[in-house]
Amino acid sequence: MLQFFPNKELSFTLSQTPEKSISLLKSRTLLKNCLVSVKTDKTFIGNIDNNTFKLISSKIGSGAFCVLEGNITHEEVKIEIEIHLIFRILLSIFMMFPVISIPIILLTGSTDQSLGNMIVVSLLQLLFIRVCIEIAFRLLANQSIMRIKDVLGIA
Repeated sequence: MLQFFPNKELSFTLSQTPEKSISLLKSRTLLKNCLVSVKTDKTFIGNIDNNTFKLISSKIGSGAFCVLEGNITHEEVKIEIEIHLIFRILLSIFMMFPVISIPIILLTGSTDQSLGNMIVVSLLQLLFIRVCIEIAFRLLANQSIMRIKDVLGIA
């Protein structure tokens, strides 16, 4: 099934105890309830509660795009990465532009093209936007994965 927005689920084996991993993660995280980018020397921003966490990368400009939600168990860490809610809302609005343009063009009568051509162009625009979202997600998710692997000492 094609998802509207991409996400990724990963699982890694810990090289140390869960307590040590959580301690390392806490030491490299600016603890905040709100997942908003701020300038900090920490690797992540977010909250850690017992064995669960919800983090964004502290990298200004692109760090908040991906949210990492995870759970640290006995021997492994399970992480789900998805696009931040604010970015999903903005991207949804952006993806509506090609769809909304068809009725506007038809109502204003400012077209010499057929309805079929307009629908094809709108679908191609949506496909292009979706591909760009997928590429951005993969690049930024991989950066976040590398950062959390570095913090937790996972090879």
